[in-house]
Amino acid sequence: MKKRAKHKISNGNTLKEALVDISKELRKLKREKEDFIKKIELIEKSLQSTQYKEGFLRDRITKLIAEESNLSKRKAESLNRINSIKDKIGKIKKAEEELKQI
Repeated sequence: MKKRAKHKISNGNTLKEALVDISKELRKLKREKEDFIKKIELIEKSLQSTQYKEGFLRDRITKLIAEESNLSKRKAESLNRINSIKDKIGKIKKAEEELKQI
């Protein structure tokens, strides 16, 4: 009977040791889980910030494109006016030359 009692005690110690090891491993895994959760939260905040910046920059680009379009139109109108003025100057010079010949 003594042999069985020792066997049960050693089995009990082995089980206790196994439970202690499992508990340690669980605590370690819980800490790792918490660390991962914190990292995920930081990544989510960073992602949200990046998405906000992206939206802001898209809006700014849209406004700049619209402004560029307006400037291009004004440039074309100015060039047309310049060409019209050049034509008038050319006509005046031609008329002036004709008057000088008379």
